[in-house]
Amino acid sequence: MSHNPASLTAEQRKAIRKTMVPECAVCATHKGGLYTIYYYEDASGRPCARAFVGKALKLAFRIQFRTHEARARYCREFADRLEQREADKAARRSKANAGHSLEVGAVLKSVWGYEQTNVNYYEVTKLIGKTMVEVRAIAQAVESDAHMQGACAPKPGHYIGEPKRRKVSFGDMVRINECQRAHLQKPTATVGGKPVYGTDRWTAYH
Repeated sequence: MSHNPASLTAEQRKAIRKTMVPECAVCATHKGGLYTIYYYEDASGRPCARAFVGKALKLAFRIQFRTHEARARYCREFADRLEQREADKAARRSKANAGHSLEVGAVLKSVWGYEQTNVNYYEVTKLIGKTMVEVRAIAQAVESDAHMQGACAPKPGHYIGEPKRRKVSFGDMVRINECQRAHLQKPTATVGGKPVYGTDRWTAYH
C-alpha cells in the first residue's frame, strides 16, 4: 500500500520508517524536521547509518562505514548541506518579501542570443507595488570595431519601446520575454549629474 508522506502524521511516518531500519537503530531527528538519521551497527559490528529527508518515506542514503569517525563525519556533512540549503531558501524568501531595490531611472541590461550576442537595454520608468515595475526599451550608442561586432552603451531617456509591466524576481532580475532576462546595469561614473555607463560587446551573424 502506497502512502502520501504529506498526508501522514509524524507518528505514522515514524512507524513506517521504523520498518525500514534495524530495531537496534538509534534515531536522531533535526528539531525542524529537515532530516532523520538512524545509527546502528550491523551483525559484524560495523557502523552504519540510514537517513530520510523531510517527510519522505524513501531513504536518502543507506551506508556502511569503515569507522565510527567516518560515519560521524559523513552524517554531519549531510546535515550541514540540508541546513545550508534551508538557510539559503529562507534568505531568498526574506528578500522576496522585502521587495526589490530597483528605482525609477535604473537601467537594465539583457544579453542574449544563439551564435551571436544581442544586447538590449531597458529603463525603469515606474514602480508598481513591492514586486512590479514598468520598463521601457531604450536606444543605445553603437560602434562597430570589427567585422559584425562592436561595442554598445545605453542611452537613458531615449525610449524606443512602449511601457511594459514586469515582475521583479530574486536578485533584481526582470524577465522581459521568453528570451530575455534583464539585470541592473550600474553606472561607472557620474558627469554633470548624469550617470555614465560602460560599454558591452555585441556580435552578429547572418
